[in-house]
Amino acid sequence: MVRTGFDNVVGQAVNDGLVYVGISAGSMFAAGNFEGGLRIIPNSLIPHWNGDKLMSMPMDSGEIQLADGQAVYIEGDNIYLI
Repeated sequence: MVRTGFDNVVGQAVNDGLVYVGISAGSMFAAGNFEGGLRIIPNSLIPHWNGDKLMSMPMDSGEIQLADGQAVYIEGDNIYLI
């Protein structure tokens, strides 16, 4: 995404109100995982986590470990684990 400049296109579209849905690496791109990512949240996000299922969002900048079937939903300044 960064190499092709698509990160800028997506970032501008999100700023303009586009609903972004990221799955697997797409969710990592939206989170704080990658240089040049969207950084909608500052936390790193680990999809397909096979450890203990996350029961609530970390209160700090800790890693968000999502099991399959879990998601992070963001609306405005509110962040929810669903």
